[in-house]
Amino acid sequence: MCCKYDRCREDCSGVAGRALPVHRWVVAEIEKREQIWVDRLIERTVAKGLLICGLYHPFSVAAKLLNRGFEVEARTYVPWNKLGLNPRGK
Repeated sequence: MCCKYDRCREDCSGVAGRALPVHRWVVAEIEKREQIWVDRLIERTVAKGLLICGLYHPFSVAAKLLNRGFEVEARTYVPWNKLGLNPRGK
């Protein structure tokens, strides 16, 4: 049986100790937090603004701003080399 709790000790094959990282996201809390960011950004922005946020937020926040009539450009940065990872397999 696959993991159904946020602290799983088995992978989906049932082998203990080989669990995949399972993250639990409370969507309602994230949505509320992002809406506060968007509201504050709109209140405090005259012509252009910059919002720096975590990797999981750029696209949903950008969509909220687009829906409010703003022109939006979303960019992400992940320091793969500093994390010891290479996403391109080189």
